[in-house]
Amino acid sequence: MDSVPYSLCGDITPSFQQLKGLKIGAGWRRAVIEKVGGLAGCTHVRDLLIGPVAVTAYQTIIPKRSRQIDAEGGPKKRPPVIGTCHAYDPSGSIVQRRWPQFYVDPTSDGGQ
Repeated sequence: MDSVPYSLCGDITPSFQQLKGLKIGAGWRRAVIEKVGGLAGCTHVRDLLIGPVAVTAYQTIIPKRSRQIDAEGGPKKRPPVIGTCHAYDPSGSIVQRRWPQFYVDPTSDGGQ
């Protein structure tokens, strides 16, 4: 850690090596808390790992996973990412291009 509130805070940095190899997905939060929770870690770093860092990391793999599914004939059900942000607007160009079967034409009654 480059900047810490107390000089001894950096002493705990090696504990985070225990997270190497863990997969961000189901059980991630529990594993992080078990390995670097409480006195075994830093509450600030742990909270970043189980919150925004995990979410952001997971979101970065969505396009890659989607391309793999698309190559296999497309998704069978509406991808859960649709409607979660501006880029994945159901009536937007990305959804229209990537998942035309789930695109909602804003000029039709279905877009209301």
